[in-house]
Amino acid sequence: MRRAPLLVLTAVLTLSSGASAHAQTKANWLGHYREPAARLVAEATANAFAWERLALLTDSFGHRLSGSPQLERAIRWAAEEMKRDGLENVHIEPVMVPKWVRGRERADIVQPAEHALVMLGLGDSVGTPAEGVEAEVLVVQSFAELDAKAALAKGRIVFFNVPFTNYRD
Repeated sequence: MRRAPLLVLTAVLTLSSGASAHAQTKANWLGHYREPAARLVAEATANAFAWERLALLTDSFGHRLSGSPQLERAIRWAAEEMKRDGLENVHIEPVMVPKWVRGRERADIVQPAEHALVMLGLGDSVGTPAEGVEAEVLVVQSFAELDAKAALAKGRIVFFNVPFTNYRD
């Protein structure tokens, strides 16, 4: 009878030591990269070169949307800077990207008193027909709230009353 608890204890100790050895082996692969990564971080933070280069890029070219002239100029500038820095085999690859062009945007409240709203459509927004859209507004704060009010959304304009943070959530 005493053997069963001893066997269970032995099995638990063996499995846990194997698990910690596996975790240690899994973490050991990082050791090879620690010194080169530390050198890269030290070099990058030793002076303001990278920040100055980034400031030049952002201040000189502005926004760089896919397919925009600003992006094309920034790419050519970056390639020339890399050549001046002494990098070898610097070249620009041709890339086909979709080009989004902002259309005319507008939103108006029509009742109880007409007035224009300040608004900005997000990229890849669905276009509105030329005659516009007029409907009651359903205000929600999240996708969960929209799911809960799905039956009310049909035929209405859904307004997400949340601060914009990204295109995902």
